[in-house]
Amino acid sequence: MATGAVSSGQAHDTVFRQIAASVLQLPLVAVRLRPSDTAETEQGTGSFASRSVQVAGSAVMRTAETLLELARRVAADAMGTTEGDVYYEGGAFRIEGATPAEMSLSEVARLAERTGRELVAAEFYVPGAQTFPYGVYVAVV
Repeated sequence: MATGAVSSGQAHDTVFRQIAASVLQLPLVAVRLRPSDTAETEQGTGSFASRSVQVAGSAVMRTAETLLELARRVAADAMGTTEGDVYYEGGAFRIEGATPAEMSLSEVARLAERTGRELVAAEFYVPGAQTFPYGVYVAVV
């Protein structure tokens, strides 16, 4: 996973990986982040405190969801069924029935690579409405 969001101490590496791991239902150690590489990301706007997670984190989530849909197509083809018959749970694609089948996400990714199918998703997320919260500290003596 690559992102154009630059961390300046907000723990983006952990937070973005947690978001992707949650969507992909994988352990955190299975997700790697390559932050702020202009050779890999088309756009990046720096770091804006918590807004980075709100915006870039949303892009990470949506990209992971898109990736699963692309992988579901590959898994369905490999298991000889339709996408509607395949469900994803616990890091694997499964079908139920007389001949149940299962393929892990990593197996699907290797199959896609061998057969020339890309499992690539990208998103430049723009929220519909933005808020700019601030904090006020007052000391009354």
